[in-house]
Amino acid sequence: MRLLNFKGKKGITLIALVITIIVLLILAGVTIAMVVGDNGILKRSNEAKETSKESEIEEELRLAISAVQIDYKASDYVGSFRDYLFDEDYGQIKLNIELDPDATFDTENYIITYKGYDFQIADDGSILGRTKSSESSNQSGGGSSGGGSSSAMIESQYGNLATQEEMEACESLFTYTYDDTNKTATATGLNFDNILEPGRTTIQSAQEAQEVATKLRKLVVPYQVEHNNETYSVTGLKYPSIPYDSELEMSRWAPWSIYGYGDFEYVPNLSAGSAYTQKNGATSSDESSLIIPASVTTLVASDYETNQDLKSLPRTNVIFASQSSITNLNRFFDSIHRVEYVTLPNSLLSIGNNDFSGCADLKSISIPSGVTSIGDSAFISCHHLTSINIPLSVTSIGTNAFQDCISLTSISIPSSVTTIDSCAFSGCFCLTSINIPSSVTSIGELAFSSCESLTSINIPSSVITIGNGAFGDIETVYVENEAVATLVENSGYYGTIEVDPSKF
Repeated sequence: MRLLNFKGKKGITLIALVITIIVLLILAGVTIAMVVGDNGILKRSNEAKETSKESEIEEELRLAISAVQIDYKASDYVGSFRDYLFDEDYGQIKLNIELDPDATFDTENYIITYKGYDFQIADDGSILGRTKSSESSNQSGGGSSGGGSSSAMIESQYGNLATQEEMEACESLFTYTYDDTNKTATATGLNFDNILEPGRTTIQSAQEAQEVATKLRKLVVPYQVEHNNETYSVTGLKYPSIPYDSELEMSRWAPWSIYGYGDFEYVPNLSAGSAYTQKNGATSSDESSLIIPASVTTLVASDYETNQDLKSLPRTNVIFASQSSITNLNRFFDSIHRVEYVTLPNSLLSIGNNDFSGCADLKSISIPSGVTSIGDSAFISCHHLTSINIPLSVTSIGTNAFQDCISLTSISIPSSVTTIDSCAFSGCFCLTSINIPSSVTSIGELAFSSCESLTSINIPSSVITIGNGAFGDIETVYVENEAVATLVENSGYYGTIEVDPSKF
């Protein structure tokens, strides 16, 4: 029998096996490198995804800028579109209405940061380039109650008036209507199902009333809310009031000036320095404020004409964020009795007809320098109004503008005013002094009638028209010349007329 010798062949086989393994390892290494290496398939895939994401974000911003450009072309803004876009009172507000989440602005370098990317903006509003932001980005999809809102966003909406936590705490305290097309919302009132305990429909004691007042002490209107898993920008606001004809039980209204209903006596307010009293006695010194963000661009008129007895919040200070772009009040405060102080936005252009009519608790208000007119019945029956600042921009004071402001003691009319309309200051019982500047050319009928504490008034030679009964029972009217004296006499005035140029 012949024996086969495999010794040498075994060595060759082992060597071949080792070589095969090495080749396989090399090929595997190449394959792994192709997948996960510095230039691998996964990296290139992620880069492609990132590039696609960047492009989508850039397109979102580009479309939002285009929407702002439409507003710019329709405005009287003096300056380039880029200046308008970066102006915190104009473009910034309008752009953030279009975007979710809000963008932030570097006004020195003309950079907009949005969803984690910095976009350099050209003078015409086009995007010159983008880079990944060095700051932590705000991810999309977060509502006002989520973690996506940054301190920069809060500051852009409220300045230093409110915090993220305060806004989130108030979001559920409002009721809303929604515009699904534009993804905007209007805060239309208070949601008492979330203010009282679940299932409760009435306030049953003075202590509970105080607890509710404390919860509403600082009411921050949210700038955005979640609805159907989407984020809506809050662009509209109606004053949060409680209508008299509500189907809720009367005792639920106890803290808000109820005249003898149930177990509660009438109480003026729940604010600092005054007391809420139940028949068995209770007090509260809570100060209330309503904070309105820059996102709100439309104010909804109160329901006074159809709802004759509105009950609003406890006495309240209303503060508009300095970034607000609101230009007119649209009777937002009409007959809201509980407003004490109002800080108006600098963007305001006029005080319209009845804007503060019947705001019985209003004590003081400063009118912004951009306002050019005070409308008819603008402050009529503001019984606690003691002072008001009228800026140099105002040119006319409307009919009944300050009628029956019985606590107003003095007022300075700026030299820009040319017209004081009928009954403008009629019934201002406590008014003791008022100046009529030489810019005034017309004084309407009954303008100063029933001003019982006003003993004299000076009428300059610029006045060429005086309505009947303009000066009521004022004891003495000093005039600059005989022509004005004749006008006063012809207006039906029966007091003393003295021509005294030295008073002018």
